[in-house]
Amino acid sequence: MSLPSFSIKRPVTVYMFFTAVMLFGFISVQMLRQELFPPVTYPKLSVITHYANAAPEEIEQLITKPIEEAVGSTPGLRSATSVSREGMSLVVAEFGWEQNMDFAALNVREKIDLVKSRLPRDAEEPTVIKFNPFEMPAVTLSVSSDRRSPVQLKRFADKYIKGEMEKINGVASATISGGADEEILVEVDQGRLKASALSISDVSKAISEANLNYPGGTIKENFYEYLVRTIGEFKQIGEIGKIAVGREEADQNLAPGEQEEPTNDLVLLKDVASITRQTQERTSFSRFNSRENLTVSVQKQAQSNTIQVANQVKKKIAKLKEQAPEDIKIDIIYDQSKFIKEAVNGVRDAAVQGGILAFLVLVVFLQDIMASVLVILIIPITIMATLTLMYFVGISLNVISLGGIALGVGMLIDNAIVVIENIDRHIKEQGGPQNLKEIAIRATDEVVAPLIASTLTTVMVFLPMIFVTGLAGQIFKELAWVVVVTQIFSFIVAITLLPVTIMQFSYKEKKSEDKKFGWVQAVNKVIHLSGKPITYMESSYKAILPGFIKNKGRYLLIVLGVFAFTVFMVGKMERVVMPKVDQGQFMIKADLAVGMRVERTNAVALNIEKYLKRFPQIMSVSTIVGSSKTGSAKDDIQSIGSHQSQIIITLRADRDLTTDELIQKIRKDLATPFMRKATRGARVNYVLYESSFKSGGENNAPVVLNIKGNNLDVLKKITHRIQKRMEAIDGVYDLSNTIPESAPETKITVDKDKAAFYRMSVTDLATASHISIKGTVASKFKEEGKEIDIRVVLRERDRGGITDLPFIQMHSPLGVNVPLSELVSFKTGEGPSEIKRISQERT
Repeated sequence: MSLPSFSIKRPVTVYMFFTAVMLFGFISVQMLRQELFPPVTYPKLSVITHYANAAPEEIEQLITKPIEEAVGSTPGLRSATSVSREGMSLVVAEFGWEQNMDFAALNVREKIDLVKSRLPRDAEEPTVIKFNPFEMPAVTLSVSSDRRSPVQLKRFADKYIKGEMEKINGVASATISGGADEEILVEVDQGRLKASALSISDVSKAISEANLNYPGGTIKENFYEYLVRTIGEFKQIGEIGKIAVGREEADQNLAPGEQEEPTNDLVLLKDVASITRQTQERTSFSRFNSRENLTVSVQKQAQSNTIQVANQVKKKIAKLKEQAPEDIKIDIIYDQSKFIKEAVNGVRDAAVQGGILAFLVLVVFLQDIMASVLVILIIPITIMATLTLMYFVGISLNVISLGGIALGVGMLIDNAIVVIENIDRHIKEQGGPQNLKEIAIRATDEVVAPLIASTLTTVMVFLPMIFVTGLAGQIFKELAWVVVVTQIFSFIVAITLLPVTIMQFSYKEKKSEDKKFGWVQAVNKVIHLSGKPITYMESSYKAILPGFIKNKGRYLLIVLGVFAFTVFMVGKMERVVMPKVDQGQFMIKADLAVGMRVERTNAVALNIEKYLKRFPQIMSVSTIVGSSKTGSAKDDIQSIGSHQSQIIITLRADRDLTTDELIQKIRKDLATPFMRKATRGARVNYVLYESSFKSGGENNAPVVLNIKGNNLDVLKKITHRIQKRMEAIDGVYDLSNTIPESAPETKITVDKDKAAFYRMSVTDLATASHISIKGTVASKFKEEGKEIDIRVVLRERDRGGITDLPFIQMHSPLGVNVPLSELVSFKTGEGPSEIKRISQERT
C-alpha cells in the first residue's frame, strides 16, 4: 500500500498525526532558544602567563618562546601568534574550524605542562582559555550616582546589583568594570626609616608576619578534642600602626671606655610611616553620556534563551530601581534581546507576507478559492514540523534559521500545486468527482516519483552547504538544514494530508462543474473574471513560442549573451561574509604616546565627548579610558593601556545622516589644528560596525601585510618603506602599522662588587627598589567579607621623580644606610612596549 493510498483510506489517522505535529510545533516554539545568529565556536585558544615587573624582551625570551615551542607541536595547529607586554605573555593558538576545541584545549595544556619547569620560578601558572570574540553580554548596565564616590558606587553595585543579577535563572556571571577600590596605604618616611636603621623590606615583612591567623593543631582531652588556633589578624585599622618593625639603636655617641647599654625600646610602624585608608590609584575611567559610571556586563549561560534572560534582567532592574536610593541611576546601555526581537520579527513578517502573496498568486492562477486555501495549509503545518525538529536537534531560532524557513515558504507549495492539478485533471477527464477516493489515489500515485525528483533537486543544492567549513559554514549550516527539512516535510504533507483534505472539502459537495453553490461559487466567479490577464498571458505565450522555435540560433545567442553579462556582473560584486548594514553605532579610538598617564588620556577623551555633544544625531556616548585590573584572564586579552581610550557612539534611529557620513564629518573636524590641539595630537581611528561579525576579526582592515624578522630596527625600516609605497596606490586610505611604540624606561644596573661589599645581593636591591617606587601589597585587611590591600611604599616626596631615585636609601645587613646611587648606575632610554610574533618570528 502506497503512502497516498494509506492516507486517503485512513483520514482520521492522518488528521491526528498532523494535529500532533502542530501541537509539538507550538510547544517547541515556546522552548526554542532565540539568538541573533547561530552559535559560533571560534577555533582559537589563548595562553596567558603573568610575570610581574618583567620587560617585554624578558617576557619574550623567558616565557613566550618556550610556550610557543610547546604549543607548536599540538596536533591540528594551524598557526600561533603571540604578544609580549610588560608583565604578561599572550600566546594565541589557532586551529582548523573542524577541530574539537575541548580536545584541543586538553592537548595544549599537556604540552604546556612539559615546559613549566623552564619558566621563571616567580612567573604565574599559564592559563589556557577558550576565548570567543562573538560572545557578547546579554545586557550591559550603566550604574551612576551624583552623590557617591567611585568606591561607594562600586561597593553598592557589587553588593546589590551584581548579586541580584547572578541569582537570575540563566545568568552565568555579572562582571563589574570601572569604579574604584580602597586600599590601606602605608607611606614610609625615608628620613625616619634611616634614623631607625631599618630597611623598607623590614617594614613590609613585619606587616605580613603580624597579620596572620594560623592553625596550631588539636589537643585531645577526655571526651573532647580542642582545636588550637593562633589569632593575629588585624581587626581594626588602628592596630596596623602599633605593630613593631624593629628596635631602637643604642646611643652611638659614647665616651671612651663607656659601656654600651642595651635598649628595649621598640620602633612602631606609626613612628616611621603614615597609615591612611584611601582610594587606589586609578588605572581606568568609565563614563556614560559624560557621567562617571561603572558598567555591569551580564553574561548568559550557554544554553539559555537570550530573550528570556534579558526580560528577567529588566524585571529585576525595575525592582532594584524601586528599592535603590534616589541618587542611584541604572541605565541599560546594551540589550541584545532588542536586536534579536527586531531581526527575528523582521524575518517572521517577511515569511508571513510571502505566504499571503503566495496565496494571492494561487487564487489568480488556480481560479479556485477552496483549492488555494488547502494548498496554503501546507505552509503552517510544515513550519511547525520544522520547528519541532529544530528543537530536538538543538538549532536555535535566529536570523539564519528563520531565513531558511522564509526561503522555503515559496517552494513549499510547489509539490501541493502538482498534486491538486493532477487530481483536478483526472476529475475533468472522468467527467466529475465520481469515485473520488480512487481518483485521488491514482492521481497522487502518478506524481509521487516526479515530486521526489523535484524535491531532491532542491535538497541536493542546499545539502552540500552542511559540509562547508570555516565561519561561513558555521553560520549557514543551520540555513541548509532548515531548507532541507522544510522541503522533505512539504513533500510528505503534499502526498498525505493534501489528498485527504481535497477529498473531504474541495470536491465533496460538488456533483459537476456547473453545480457550484454558496459562497464558493460567488468567490470563484470573481476569480474567473480577474483571471482574464492569465488568459491573455497564455495566448501571448502561444504566439511567441513558435517564433523562438523557428529562430533557435538567434534567440539562443541572446540568452547566452544575457548569461555572460550576468557572470561578468557577479565578478564585479563585493564579496563579504555578512551584508553590510548601517547599525547606527561606531567607535572612536584615541591613542596617545605609550607611557602617557591615564589622567592625561582621560582629559583627551573628555574633550572629544564635549565636541560630540554638538551632534543631534547622537543618542548616547559610552567612554572607556584604560583598563581596570580585575585579574580575569578574559579581561586581560581585551585590556587597553593607560594611553588608550575607546568611545562608543550610538546614533538615533530618526537621524538625517548615515553612520559613514557622520564619521567623515567628525574625521574632518578632528583633523583641524584647533581640535588637534584639544586632543593633544592623539592618533584617532574609527571603527564602523557594518556587520555583527566584524568585531570578531583581529584586524578591521580588509588587507593585512605581515613583515617578519628578528631585528626590530630593520623591521621598522622595511615597514615604513613599504607603507610609503602603499600610500601611493589609488583607493588606499587610513594605513596603519603595528610597530610597537617605544616606552620610556630607566634601567638600573647593579654594581655587584659594591653590593657584595655591603653584604647585599641583586635580589635585595631589586626588592627594596620595587617596594620603594611601585609599592607592594604586604598583606590584606579583612572587613565585612571583603579584603582590602595593605600597600607599603615610600612617601611621594621621597620618590616623586627620576631625580629622587639616586637618593633612595638601602639598609645594609652591616647596619649602615647606603644611597642607591652608590650601588647602581642609572640609564634613561626607551624600550619596546610590546613584541608581536607570528609562527615564532617577530612580526
